[in-house]
Parts: sequence; structure tokens; C-alpha cells
Amino acid sequence: MNIRRRAILAPCFNIVSKGKIMHRRLKLRAASILLATLVAVPAVKAEPVQAVDLMEGFPPKPEAVVTAARWRTPPYNVWAFQNVERIVPTRTLFRGHGPASALPTADKRLIRLYRRAIVQGGFDLPDYIKANHVDAFLVLKGGKIVDEYYGNGQNPETRHIMMSVGKSYLGTVAALLVDEGALDDRRLAGDYVPELRGSAYGDATVRQVMDMLVAVDYSEAMDDPYSDVNQFLYVARLGSPPAGVSVKPGLYDFVRSLKKKGEHGQTYQYVTATSEALAWIVARATGKSWADHLEERIFQKLRPERDAFVIVDAMGTQTGAGGLAFTLRDVGRFAQMLANNGRFNGQQILPERVVAKIRAGGNPQHWHTYPWETGTNSYTSQWYVDTAAKIVRAMGIHGQMIEIDYDNDQVIVIQSSWPSAAPPDPGYWTRHYAFGRAVAAALR
Repeated sequence: MNIRRRAILAPCFNIVSKGKIMHRRLKLRAASILLATLVAVPAVKAEPVQAVDLMEGFPPKPEAVVTAARWRTPPYNVWAFQNVERIVPTRTLFRGHGPASALPTADKRLIRLYRRAIVQGGFDLPDYIKANHVDAFLVLKGGKIVDEYYGNGQNPETRHIMMSVGKSYLGTVAALLVDEGALDDRRLAGDYVPELRGSAYGDATVRQVMDMLVAVDYSEAMDDPYSDVNQFLYVARLGSPPAGVSVKPGLYDFVRSLKKKGEHGQTYQYVTATSEALAWIVARATGKSWADHLEERIFQKLRPERDAFVIVDAMGTQTGAGGLAFTLRDVGRFAQMLANNGRFNGQQILPERVVAKIRAGGNPQHWHTYPWETGTNSYTSQWYVDTAAKIVRAMGIHGQMIEIDYDNDQVIVIQSSWPSAAPPDPGYWTRHYAFGRAVAAALR
């Protein structure tokens, strides 16, 4: 495995007295105990990426060619997730002009505490990276880099697809438009998009669409090539249909073909196509695509390092449900802006009240289907919210994640290439939660 680790060094706490030193040691010991307790699930040893020089040569060997038909299957997905613009049609999100905004590194002492907590807690970070096919991850404390890792050929300039993390970018755009009055979340989806009348979405409110509270006759089974979600992915160019399977011409055609099943607003139902309905609503309400809003209102103001990409369908529609590709640090900039309650790079990019509403979460009573470990979780504006822990998450298949811990001013970004949509390690969530909490305890 090709591994690059950036040397990280920057602000900690002035420990000037013996009492303060003892206090720090006790906190570090507590963090280590916490990690050792929670990381009891044995790691699953993943097979290394096969030693095939993907897309190398003029031309590449047939077995080394990454095609649209197999770009989400191993070992091809490792290369494809870092080169999505070479596999499927995309639209560029322009970064703007001028230098990138700073993401400074943390103090040496803070880095040592972080690394010591991992080692003393018995957390095998290299094993975690290998078992979970991690391509890159970033840990920020107070907006400063505590750890930054690159493997599997990825580097700081790589734009890695974020899959359904893109839903949370879309939800943030929609939340901003609602706050400004450009979008009314009390109105029906069919009011904005008449073509949705008679579909699953026509009589749902915009808020119900934003919070995945639409009752849809739909299967989100990723392992079934004939399921509704895979039919959607074929249209979105995020997969190739089996022989003999026909697909809709475009995303909008697919969305309006879905039918209602049950009553809206009763329970959370994760449906990838619901995010696409939201993207359509945003475009009709404002006369601009959701990606245009993201580029102009948020992305360029972050002063990112590189342009980004969004996948488009055969009609040129910019996918809202999971087609964004960014560098690791540029995802970190977006996450840190939210951790700062909308402020980044010396300006208030989002109003504080927009972030506050996302942080407040939705109605936990609607939450019945996702395996979080507490009963205080909800989903709102396309974000997963743990209100008790004050943590907000965005997640995507094949191991993409943003985690914002507000109590501890901590951000974790992960980009991965799991062999399938689901985690390869049965203990993934337990180990991930343990990692986040132990790091927070060590750096508090």
C-alpha cells in the first residue's frame, strides 16, 4: 500500500505546573482506557488491493482498464474513486481565483497527545486503515490539522468521490435558501415542480423531502442489481445496468416515476431518489441548479485548493444525491465552516441560524431505521444528527464520511474505497465511535 502521512505539528495548552501535567496525564489515561474498552471488536483483515497497474500504459492491459461497467467494484474502484472525471461525464465546480485558505497544522504537543492516546488505547490505526480500505482521512481540532493520511495512490491534490455525502451539501444549500425565503419548506413539492404531481413527491412538503419523511414505494437494497436504488444509480451514471435492463432517460424521469406508499411525515425513509427530488425543487424554485448555488454561495467562499466535480446524467442534470468529488482538505474546509457555525476564512458564509437549525436535528420520533447507539438521533436537511452528543454526520457508501463534533471542536473526514456499499469490518461503527471519542478525550 502506498502510504503518505503528513508531519503535523501546532496549538496546545501551556502546561506549566506539575498539577497541570498530572491533569493532562489523567485525561490521556482516561482516553486510553475508553478506547481500549470500546475497541473490543476484532479487526477484519482485508485483502490488499491487487498489484495491477490500473490505467497504466499506452494502452493499458485489458485487465487494468477501469470501465464504467466495473468502476465501483474492487480493485478498480480504488483508482476510479480518485479519478471519477475520467470515468463518467462531470461538470466542474470552479474554485474561484486567488490563493487557497489556510488549514494550519496543530502544535507538536497536541499531535503527541493524539498519537499516544491511540497507541496506549490499543487502537491499531494502520489495521483500521487497511481493514476499512481508507484512502485518506483528516482530523481537525479547532480548525487545525492533527492528522492527515493518504494511501492507495491518493495525494492532497486528488479529487475523491464522496457518494451520498453530497446529499448533505445539497441539504445545506436547501437550508440556506429556506432561510432566505427563496424556498418555502411548507409548500408542496408539486407546487414547485408540477411534473411531480401524481408521483410519490407531489403532495409531500418541501420539508418532508428535505428530512427524508416521504413515503415512497422504493427499495434501497444496494446488493440487488434490480432494486430501485440501483435503477437510480444507472441513470445517474453511478453504475452500469445488467444486460437487458432498460433505464429512464434522465434523473427527473426516474424521480417522477416513483409512487407513494403510505403517509408522508410519519417515519424516516432513506431514499436516494428523494434527494434528487429536492435538487429538482431547488432548481425550479430559484432558476439555478443546486450545484450552481453550491459553487457560488459556499464552495468558492471557502477558498478551496482545487476545482471540484459533480456527475451529470445523460441530460446534463447535475446529480444531487451523490456525485460530488473533492480533495480531502476541501471537504475539511466545508466541515470546519459548519463546525464554526457558518464562519470560515474571515467571513460568515452561512448564517449562524442555518447551522443552528441543522444542529438541532429533526424529530427523533421519526427515526426508526438507522443503527445509531442512542435514541436521540434524527435526520434533517440531509444530515444525520446526534443531538445528545452534539455530533452531525454526513455519510456515503463505500466509506465516505464527515463527522463534526461540536462539543469538542473536532472534525473527522474519511474517504475510502470499500469493496461494496456496506462496511467490510463488522465492527466498523463501534471502532469508529471509539476512535472519535478517545481522540476527543485526549485533546480536550
